[in-house]
Amino acid sequence: MNLSITILCVLVCFSTPALMGKSAEDCNAAPYSNYEPCNEDNIYIFRKDIGECVQCCSCMGRNRFESEEECRRLCKAK
Repeated sequence: MNLSITILCVLVCFSTPALMGKSAEDCNAAPYSNYEPCNEDNIYIFRKDIGECVQCCSCMGRNRFESEEECRRLCKAK
């Protein structure tokens, strides 16, 4: 019984953020890392200080976007 409750709690904890969609509120979230450019072109973060979407390989958190278009659509419209 305890094992099944633990497994259920773990599943809920890890799936809830994945099910939530991105919103404009994510633009102002604090990054977990410094802004470091990367070779990939699919990780962007909104830098509120300059008002731009920039590449950021090591950034984690709510203000991380999977494409530049998504970042611009949600953050630049403000």
